[in-house]
Amino acid sequence: MDSTNIINTVNGILDALTKKFGVAADKIYPILMKQTQVDLLQNILIMILSAIAIGISIMLIRWEVKKVKSKEIDIMSGTVTAISIVAVALFIIGVAHIIIDVGNCTQILINPNYYIFSNYIQPLIKQ
Repeated sequence: MDSTNIINTVNGILDALTKKFGVAADKIYPILMKQTQVDLLQNILIMILSAIAIGISIMLIRWEVKKVKSKEIDIMSGTVTAISIVAVALFIIGVAHIIIDVGNCTQILINPNYYIFSNYIQPLIKQ
């Protein structure tokens, strides 16, 4: 790519961003920095909710084991199976979200400029 193509690509990206946000080109960077802060808070909230989901799944499994041991419910009943499936699904989803969101939070905190490029500018380049 020669310098003319690079300049045209950058100008096209800036035009797309200014149209998308409805602001002047010199206001784009502060807006994108604020958006990374919003993304960071959103990822932290999702991690908290995921930790709660993991806690609920552990409580469901403990409750179920306690009921089965005390013979209050039959291990072959549909209730036990349904609760087990829900608890395991909650646990897996919670752990997956925490793994993904820790990576996003780390990227935002360490290098917010790269996060802006990879999440907001690079998709516009591919268009």
